[in-house]
Amino acid sequence: MVLEEKNWNRIVTTLLTILMFGLYAAYIVWLFWCQPFVACAAEKEGAVPGGMGNTVVVSSEQTHDSNKSVYEITFQSKENYEIVGYLSPMISAGEIYKYNICFVHWYDNNLYPVRSRYLDDCTGSAFFYKNGEMTGSQIYSMSNICDSLGYKAGTSPWTIKTTVTGCKIFESSDAAKAYFRSGSLDGMVNVNVDMGTFDKSIGYLHNLTRKPLQYGETDENGIPESFDDCFTWSDSYPEYDDTYLVEVRASCAVETKKWFGLSKGTVYNSDIRNLANGISYKDLEFIISLADERSVFSDFINEHMPDENSLKSFGAVGAYQFDVFYFRIYKWDEELNAYRYGEWVRLTRDGSPLTGTLESITDAGYFDKNGNWITDLESDYGEGKPGTDIVGTGNTQEEAKEDADTKEDQINSGDNKIDLSDTNFMELWEWFCKSLVSFWNGIGVIPEFFGRVFSFLPAPVIGFIGLGLAAAIILRVCGR
Repeated sequence: MVLEEKNWNRIVTTLLTILMFGLYAAYIVWLFWCQPFVACAAEKEGAVPGGMGNTVVVSSEQTHDSNKSVYEITFQSKENYEIVGYLSPMISAGEIYKYNICFVHWYDNNLYPVRSRYLDDCTGSAFFYKNGEMTGSQIYSMSNICDSLGYKAGTSPWTIKTTVTGCKIFESSDAAKAYFRSGSLDGMVNVNVDMGTFDKSIGYLHNLTRKPLQYGETDENGIPESFDDCFTWSDSYPEYDDTYLVEVRASCAVETKKWFGLSKGTVYNSDIRNLANGISYKDLEFIISLADERSVFSDFINEHMPDENSLKSFGAVGAYQFDVFYFRIYKWDEELNAYRYGEWVRLTRDGSPLTGTLESITDAGYFDKNGNWITDLESDYGEGKPGTDIVGTGNTQEEAKEDADTKEDQINSGDNKIDLSDTNFMELWEWFCKSLVSFWNGIGVIPEFFGRVFSFLPAPVIGFIGLGLAAAIILRVCGR
């Protein structure tokens, strides 16, 4: 009886041990099986900022001459509300003076400025300086909420550097309303596409071309009042719908020389910054004004360009240009809950700011983990496709675009004629150099032409005839 009891205890102990090891093994399998899904969820969560109960952190620094304002504000939305921002242009003298960002909630099918009834908390401060000394301050709280702030400068002399984390920012109030009503992210300006997934099958922009547009009334020096950059691409993916968007980035270069331009030049290069998001691929073009491009890099340009009011800059000359542009196609993926994006297409302008030309090199590729550019040699652009900016002029932007398109059609058809009565110096010089190159290359094939036609003659005779005809052409051009 005692033996049977011992055997029974041993059996129970063995079964419990097996059960414990089984449960432990199941736990280990479950842990490793679910780990990728946990990591994936963490990646998805940050793909698009904001959401119900979001925390928004705003940091802004605004400077002009000796004046400086610094803002640091944090909003904590209630769990059933979401804070979003939208840009509101401030107009002065018919131009956009600056853009304000307005922080709002959605209630009763409309947008309302952030108020305490939608928030769990609001904290922050602002400090104001002049000549490096603080002249005042402001404290923000639930009883004193800041619902709008300068986001970026237009024609304003102020340099505005504002960063916002934790909320979506839209280009207009209409785009913000569309988001709350349908979930549309069209018009979102702070999209962090980089947090998505690279997908080479999305492709890249083909035949990317830059067309500077000059239009409007001219001053006494013949300089038009408006300058735009127009970029176009071919419709290589006609099946793409409105969900396929294009992102644009750029970098800026400033070149300065002392002694009235006689010294050796110094070139300063900026970081790469975002110019635009949410451009429809189907538009097949992107247009941005020089003023808007400059506003993105205003702090960099102001830091390095000579100051005409400073004795330190006496005799110094300088110029800036947006030297490299980057374009890529991206798309929101509902299953991944993140963006998918294709390769970058990079357009690099030749020359430095003070000696710039209309020539450029375009290639496709990507950045490695260290930020180095890797060219995709298998793309249509190969190691880099040379191109020439096509300048369009007119009384209006539309006329300038039509002029650039006409010139592009002439180039594509092989018609290299130019209207000498209606062109600028840069276009004229580019045309003249290209004509000389084409002429010289044409002369070079004359001996080969005669070699094929008169193949029955001795080689020295063919060479003599070809060189003689080439010399006759040159003398005829020179008027002999």
